[in-house]
Amino acid sequence: MPYIFHLLLVKSQLLINLFQQGGKIMAKLTQQIKDLIETNRIAYVATVDQNSAPNVSPKSTFSIIDDETFIFAEIMSTRTRENLLRNPKIAIYFYSPERNLGCQIKGEAEMLNSGELYEEMCEALKYFDRKANYVVKVKVKEVYPWPPR
Repeated sequence: MPYIFHLLLVKSQLLINLFQQGGKIMAKLTQQIKDLIETNRIAYVATVDQNSAPNVSPKSTFSIIDDETFIFAEIMSTRTRENLLRNPKIAIYFYSPERNLGCQIKGEAEMLNSGELYEEMCEALKYFDRKANYVVKVKVKEVYPWPPR
């Protein structure tokens, strides 16, 4: 086995061991989960509409606030925005194919269109010629690491 693959395998196994926390469902973001969130370019946000029909939308502007809260910008996903304004329940799936690690986070969303977090996100998005319609502030309720034990 080439050395680089061996290093990746060892690093992945160490991350898996740290990440799983004994396979328990967590309600806080561990450092390993924060690292996964911060290093992923895209995650998938799931919501439901008024008829309980699911909607999934890719997002890429995540920022961690604390062990129980993170935010992302809602830029152009009308269905996601409408669904969250009607029903704040949300699920987000983060996955790193390089490390074969992921997690599903379930929580409650608060839609912000003013205030400090909103202004900071809008300022950051200027560099990409984008503007947030809302900043979605997610209060973490459940965290499911993957792969489970």
